[in-house]
Amino acid sequence: MLKKFNAHINVEVCASVKSVKYLYKYVNKGHDAASVKIQKEGALDHDEILSFVEGRYVSAPEAMWRLNEFNLLHKSHTVVRLAVHLAQQQPIVYQDGQEA
Repeated sequence: MLKKFNAHINVEVCASVKSVKYLYKYVNKGHDAASVKIQKEGALDHDEILSFVEGRYVSAPEAMWRLNEFNLLHKSHTVVRLAVHLAQQQPIVYQDGQEA
């Protein structure tokens, strides 16, 4: 990789659940936004929904995706966590009718 990109590259293994959580959080976190409004002194009027709608930026690809009603996230199947144990230790027995 160093020869191909002619740069210093730091490569680390990401093999934990935290790395997957980070990727979902990073991809879906949205953008930074700020809203400024001039009001009379002493007036307190903060509409959080209006602030979100007026301060939101929607890119052209996101607008097209939403207008065509495509799924933003797609999960192909359900994942079931199974108990892991060593051979001949902590045996797990399932009886008919008691499966998850």
